[in-house]
Amino acid sequence: MRIAVQLESDGAGSEFFQESFYQLVQQQPAVQVIFLVNKTFAPKQFDHPNIQYLAVKRNISTGLAKYHWYHFRLPSILRKQQIDCFCNSHQAVRLPNTVLQVVFADNASLTPRSIQKYYALADHIIVNSQYQLEYLSKHFDATDTQVTCIRQGIHSGSPMERPAKESLKEQKTQGKDFFYFDYTPCQKEILLIVLKAFSIFKKWQQSSVQLLISANQSQLSYAEQLCANYLHKSDLVFMDSSNESMTDLMGAAYAYIGMSEKEMVDRHLLRALSYSLPLLLSGSEHLKSYFGEAVLYSEKKEKDLARLMILVYKDEMVRNQLVRQCESFKTIDTWEQAAQQLWKMINHEKKS
Repeated sequence: MRIAVQLESDGAGSEFFQESFYQLVQQQPAVQVIFLVNKTFAPKQFDHPNIQYLAVKRNISTGLAKYHWYHFRLPSILRKQQIDCFCNSHQAVRLPNTVLQVVFADNASLTPRSIQKYYALADHIIVNSQYQLEYLSKHFDATDTQVTCIRQGIHSGSPMERPAKESLKEQKTQGKDFFYFDYTPCQKEILLIVLKAFSIFKKWQQSSVQLLISANQSQLSYAEQLCANYLHKSDLVFMDSSNESMTDLMGAAYAYIGMSEKEMVDRHLLRALSYSLPLLLSGSEHLKSYFGEAVLYSEKKEKDLARLMILVYKDEMVRNQLVRQCESFKTIDTWEQAAQQLWKMINHEKKS
């Protein structure tokens, strides 16, 4: 079977398909996977003889360009490559009847308009939490035959050893403890909540603890401008999230703060879990259904978040309990298991 996957530069869908299909080609040697990658996007690439990365010039900046890509260019590529199954995130398109279409729908893309389009055009929809599955069943008459819940895998790992932590902190934060906050686009209000919460924490704690703000390169200067007159500016550290060293630096954090507006289970959250970091997340029903009691939940209010920051910093029992919960997640949610579920679904759809 030949499978094509359109990789996007953001969202959880691209990582889900890359990680799952990398495991799948090892489990199913007859499967060949072609990742369609826009020339302006450079994803992590897996080295395997059954995986190919095809660079395409995909311009969807205007309605006309988007129409041309999905109605002409993409179908032409699928025919030329003799594709049996096409996987995409966020976008369902009209394809030849011979091509099975699978769409990964994360929490941000589950709008009524998108969902109706998914049902009309896609053969199968993948969601990553039971809450999303129940939401579709309740509001859109979803059936088990068209929607599958496949949880994302967590890379095996363990809490970073103390010497490695101390070495990284010496390099990046002058040896000081720090909270790790991932700042993503369109989060100005969220960043202000986190800054106010950190101020409350500093007033209580009176220590050298820092707040590390991770952002992509285009957002770094904007984040720094927002913090220009911040009272505790000297305790802020700004880091480029595209820097490879950031992956290891996350493991040295005291806790991970995730207050995204989109409330997605993204690669940053899963990476923090792989390091068994305490997670402080916004308390949406979607995230609660996914992580259960493995994390601490906060309303999007500075006092509530500050209360959790203080709790995880001063109460070693709570912190150790969160670490143990993270460890249990890594034995349940694996990419090998996700690949098996994905293959079972694709194989069933092709036979039906």
